Amino acid sequence: MKIEALTIYPVKSLRGISLRTAKVTKRGLEHDRRWMITDSNFNFITQRTHPVLALIEVKIQGDTLQFNYSKGHPSSIEVPAFPLRKGPLVEATVFDKKCKALPVSKVADEWFSSILEGEYRLVYMPEESKRLVKPEYDAIVSFADGYPILLAGAASLADLNAKLEQPVPMNRFRPNIVISGEASFGEDHWEYFTINGLSFWGVKPCSRCLMTTVDQSKGVKSGAEPLKTLSTYRKVDNKVKFGLNVVWEHLKWDGEGDAVLGVGDEIVVEHRRAF
Repeated sequence: MKIEALTIYPVKSLRGISLRTAKVTKRGLEHDRRWMITDSNFNFITQRTHPVLALIEVKIQGDTLQFNYSKGHPSSIEVPAFPLRKGPLVEATVFDKKCKALPVSKVADEWFSSILEGEYRLVYMPEESKRLVKPEYDAIVSFADGYPILLAGAASLADLNAKLEQPVPMNRFRPNIVISGEASFGEDHWEYFTINGLSFWGVKPCSRCLMTTVDQSKGVKSGAEPLKTLSTYRKVDNKVKFGLNVVWEHLKWDGEGDAVLGVGDEIVVEHRRAF
């Protein structure tokens, strides 16, 4: 089994960036979901309610964030990636949890507000902001929905697509790590595994929502699929499952330098859970 693809999503719900290698941090892959769009009250927004977010590209160039939106005017902007703190941090909300965040730029706020036709803001999660996962994992998470890393199997997508009239790409599920060499949905059972000398806990299969119905190339909801078909054979406790929520066991990392994953890295599953 190997890593087939690595992707980060620097701004929650915006387009991802494919990588050949990625640093691993306590919050997940470096830069993943460290930025987020909120409403005027600093409540998070996603493609669930604003599918057009899928059309906004983001790049990190040094200390700069570059955004591009093909349907917008102006179509692109550059803003500071890591804003200087000039006052108290704000409290941003992800679902029902609050965490500290730092507003990035009025220019960014105005740009996103023009695209989304309302009052919206871009915020950054600084190092001092600690959003906890669960005490037993001694881990923190960025603005991701709940866990630092999302892993999905290529065979699992192939299994789903064999049941769909119109196949969907993996970007509907927005994983950080795509793996190959495992049976379809075999990753559900990964409880403990290693990659490139790094140890990971597979916490639980990921519950999926209506965001999987957003066509990432068009920025619109495409109908009931793939969630409708997944619900016919992947529903557990009234929740539809696809992918695996993962936490890095950083306390076991004693290597020198950065903890890094790369496309092609071999995966060794040390322990599988039985359901």
